[in-house]
Amino acid sequence: MVRISDIFKKITEKTKSTEASKSEPESLEKKDKISLPEEKTETILDSKKIEVTPPTLSKEKTMDTSEATSEVMISKIVKEEVKKVAFQESEKIYDDLYTFKKNILTQKEPLNIEKLSSIIERAIGQLILDNQDLLFIAFNKDTDDENYLFTHAVNICLLSIQMGLGLGYSRKQLLELAIAGFLHDIGMASYLKIVNHPRKLTSQEYEQIKQHTLLGKDILKDLGNDAKVYLRVAEEHHERLDGSGYPYGRQSEDLHAYSKIIILLDVYEAMTHSRPQRKYYSPSEAIKELIENKNKFDPNLIKVLLERIGMYPVGSLVKLSTKEIAQVIKINPISCMRPVVRIIYDAQGQSLREEKILDLMREPTIYILEGLGKDVYGLSLRG
Repeated sequence: MVRISDIFKKITEKTKSTEASKSEPESLEKKDKISLPEEKTETILDSKKIEVTPPTLSKEKTMDTSEATSEVMISKIVKEEVKKVAFQESEKIYDDLYTFKKNILTQKEPLNIEKLSSIIERAIGQLILDNQDLLFIAFNKDTDDENYLFTHAVNICLLSIQMGLGLGYSRKQLLELAIAGFLHDIGMASYLKIVNHPRKLTSQEYEQIKQHTLLGKDILKDLGNDAKVYLRVAEEHHERLDGSGYPYGRQSEDLHAYSKIIILLDVYEAMTHSRPQRKYYSPSEAIKELIENKNKFDPNLIKVLLERIGMYPVGSLVKLSTKEIAQVIKINPISCMRPVVRIIYDAQGQSLREEKILDLMREPTIYILEGLGKDVYGLSLRG
């Protein structure tokens, strides 16, 4: 265990092969083209195309030979004999992660990796079983000026598991990735007062906060060799693949594979949730921003994000071509524009008396007109 206060004093298109020997491509701007959906829906993605390479899952060039546990080698996920839990238990998993994050950032308790792992293992088991409740909570969890850093870490933890499943990661790799995502901004513990200001930060404050990547690295050093992968993600999560990030200006070939995932999710999650200085962006607006800055992010991972988290995440509301209002209850990995939805209001705006579920993959004449954002009606997946 390590107590943060003591440290302060010191100052990848889904892979079709399991080959671990492939080296990282020199450029992200070559090979396979992936055409994003061009359906009758929000126009921001119409005719958009991005260049991608097969997912890079080899050992990074800068990785020490002792970092064997941080290699990303694809293996088949085997479902464990665990039952999918009820919504209330999913809420408890989320709340346990939230409380853990709050306590370590506010230095109320030391960082205990074993305790954290046990909570995350529960989340992994549920997401392997396709428990959509956890994704619903992550998307709709309210944030305020005091708690957004805590929810941010929990949401990235859960979304990273979902991304890892899309990449075919093993159970061990899912745990590594999720812990790395949960701890990526642990250095923010020193800047809680600054980041919670309900105003735009000054340039001086921004420069101060940028030090949280290096502080996070120093905090996690005390966990020893087992934490090397978490350390890498903590120091790299504000880097960008084109070298425009900080603190080192590293480029794609120098970044850990887990870092590339957290870099993407860090931006996506932040945009789709409120902050003290601004309101949230819709998921489609966030995706548009990522695509327009595709040189900064791994395009293959953007594709996986769309497949596993969706253009319209679980819990979001949409307006259908039938004029009905629906809530997304499940993502279709085959088509991010055609999720499974539950009709909430009919074309006249009246609540439905009986449940009506539509799988838009099976309803070719019905499509999403627009996304309406978060669950402003206080609905749930429980119907």
